[in-house]
Amino acid sequence: PPELAKRFSSDPDIQTQTVFPYCMQVFIVNSSQGPTANPKIRQAINAVVDVEEISTATGQIAKMNHSLVYPFSPYYQGDKMKVYYDQKSPDKAKKLLAEAGYKNEPITLQTTSNYPNFRTSILVLSELMKAAGMNVNVDVVDWTTNASNMQRGTGTWNVSTTSFCSNPLLGPQQWRTMFYTFPQVKNDATLDAAYEKFYTSLDAGKRKEAWDVIEKQVLEQAYMIKIVDMGTINAFNKKKVDNFASFYLPRFWNVSLK
Repeated sequence: PPELAKRFSSDPDIQTQTVFPYCMQVFIVNSSQGPTANPKIRQAINAVVDVEEISTATGQIAKMNHSLVYPFSPYYQGDKMKVYYDQKSPDKAKKLLAEAGYKNEPITLQTTSNYPNFRTSILVLSELMKAAGMNVNVDVVDWTTNASNMQRGTGTWNVSTTSFCSNPLLGPQQWRTMFYTFPQVKNDATLDAAYEKFYTSLDAGKRKEAWDVIEKQVLEQAYMIKIVDMGTINAFNKKKVDNFASFYLPRFWNVSLK
């Protein structure tokens, strides 16, 4: 963590590396359970998100980015997805809630204390949602339970949060399982058809067109709500270690002890 890394500043033997990009943090919205089975409720939750307020509260290394891939990716769409990002609009959320026929049903945000930044993000989101008139419960569980519930659709949660690391680096094919599994997406003909086009086309242009549809559908339907691109800090003893290169996970190819 950045605060702990300051301990190394007085030690000339310790080399720190800021690794960026590291992972992407998103909110996961359960599309198959309770109020969030209604897309307008999911969109209302997205409408209240204030990315700067969330990332400041967590204290993590972060950059704002509206996309589910990085700007250097061949699938990056420029500013097309900005409309779904960092909306900070409780008024829009209230309008969507009215259109959805929201009757103050409880919306459960599940998180874990094992990862303080995840817990903090959910706590900030809960206050943003309450300000827009949503009835919010926060459920704090251990990470194993939290992760299992997201992957299997178990539990009574409506919103949770996690980060993905290899997926945004590797692109659409690596995202596919996550898009369907974590938000519990079922019977989405638009998403199904776009992935069918992606996997059956050898033309790079058509694969990009398919990704355009995929990313828009995921963000527009608020299956996932993008928060930030995260960074991390590595540290090593430069008097003892040779050739330690920065990467999103520590790797030791060609690394040796002096």
